[in-house]
Amino acid sequence: MNFYLSIWSLILLIGCIQSILLSIGALLHKRGHVVSHRILSFLLFIFSIILFDHSLRLSELYKAFPYGLYISDALWYLIAPLIWLYIKTRVENRKLLSSDIWHVIPFLFFAYAYSNMPFMDPSEKMIILEKYQADDFQYSLVIDLFILVMMVQIQVYLWAALFYLKEKIKFFKKEASGNEISQLLVLKNMVKIFAIYFLIEFSISATSIFLGIPNQFIERWSLVVWTMFILLLAYQFIQYPQQIFGHIKRSPSKYDGDKIPDLKRNLLKVMEESKPYLNSDLSLRHLANLIDSNPHQLSYLLNRNMNVSFYNFINSYRIRHVAKQLKAGEQQQLSIFGIAQESGFKSKASFYSFFKKEFGMTPKDYAARIKKDE
Repeated sequence: MNFYLSIWSLILLIGCIQSILLSIGALLHKRGHVVSHRILSFLLFIFSIILFDHSLRLSELYKAFPYGLYISDALWYLIAPLIWLYIKTRVENRKLLSSDIWHVIPFLFFAYAYSNMPFMDPSEKMIILEKYQADDFQYSLVIDLFILVMMVQIQVYLWAALFYLKEKIKFFKKEASGNEISQLLVLKNMVKIFAIYFLIEFSISATSIFLGIPNQFIERWSLVVWTMFILLLAYQFIQYPQQIFGHIKRSPSKYDGDKIPDLKRNLLKVMEESKPYLNSDLSLRHLANLIDSNPHQLSYLLNRNMNVSFYNFINSYRIRHVAKQLKAGEQQQLSIFGIAQESGFKSKASFYSFFKKEFGMTPKDYAARIKKDE
């Protein structure tokens, strides 16, 4: 028996097959964080079911596979929670928690409310679809509510995920390598694409519902865009698997505890005895090497334990060294900025700004007060 296959349906079937392949690939991937891979695999499998369901609706294929109609409606409520859980488990390197069950309650509720749809008699499903295709199907208030609540749920999750990733990127810029930050940026961009896509979809659906405007054409295009996203993900999967499956290290809490006091004592000792701050080219890595540490540990110590940036920490020592030299009368041999340069400052503006912040007066006034006190 021959059936008409529309171009819309063909595109969605391609996306469906690609989603299944990606789902299998994510499930079998052993490197990185396995729990997040499985969540991603399940998410992609749901994508494939949704695309298959809608591919049947957009052609005559539903006559060959009537049981496949309307099997995905409740699954829309799993998309955003799974994206959220994928991000949380991957970024925090954690397992699923018992409290995570709350995220799937909306899905369970609507799955129960629409439990008759997937198992409805195929002939009844075809009647509903054909009425919809003829613009003769009237959505009930319950279905309208179903769509609107689902769209709001998706938006809340996606924008919460964007805020979460933004904060994590800000934190990891201090603590992590460029590779980890790159992975977080990829995640953020993927979520941003989804958020914008669903915002547009939500606007169109809400307008259609409240004004009673048929939106079959827009619905088709939105699913095609979704398929394009799946293909983009497949490209990323093949060309840059590290960005999809790479291990994002946990926040470096491992530097807490016994190591921190010793590291801090060593740092303060080196600063007092070796005076590395006098080197105007001193870097975080160089100072870390001097205390037998690494940039990640030193950055964590300064930012998290001592609540000071590397820049401010070093310049505080330089300022105190300048003040000590001024008290010793060194300005008779060198200019004030000359002393600042020997203390490690490169910029005159930066030196004056830090000095005034530290002592509440300019270096010239400070030197004059010392002379007056004598």
